[in-house]
Amino acid sequence: SFKKLTPVEVKRLEARTVADPADSDARIRLVVHYSGSKVPSAQESFLNHRLWLVENQPEIGEKEMFLGQFAHFKNDSPQYLAVKAAWLKQVKKNVANVAIRTNAFDFIKLYDRPLAASIAADGAKLDPDNYELPLMVQKMYASAPSDVTVETESQRLDRHRNELISGKLALATLKKERSNDRDRKRLYLL
Repeated sequence: SFKKLTPVEVKRLEARTVADPADSDARIRLVVHYSGSKVPSAQESFLNHRLWLVENQPEIGEKEMFLGQFAHFKNDSPQYLAVKAAWLKQVKKNVANVAIRTNAFDFIKLYDRPLAASIAADGAKLDPDNYELPLMVQKMYASAPSDVTVETESQRLDRHRNELISGKLALATLKKERSNDRDRKRLYLL
């Protein structure tokens, strides 16, 4: 967890990224600092550092930066569309990289569940022994989207159908190999 940055610390970190553009630690601290700001210059800095991280350090995901507290954009905002496009480009460029695929999934699932599920499903086809990808999809569909206040019966049934399909796939993959970790995940799915 990062402490609140002072204006002097922000300037110092910004200077570090100019002197060394690959300073991902400084960029992460700045992304966290700028996250949620309503000030246009801070929003622009947030987006610039966030895009740099996706484009240059895609193994660093939302979870590492925000410790589970994801920075949200509006679904149709240029900022969201830019970060989404950067993630999709990384997935296409690094087809077999599960970490990048997982990070793209973690970001996109907040806005576009079918696209996120597709990213994970394509990864599962490339790595059929990886139970984590279908398990991520199952967990995503286990709850209603955060932006849905009232879920219709049809939406609920579709969500549970998707949860069941991905859960079955994860369970079938988990059964291929025994380990304590896999046994815990198998128990979760049962």
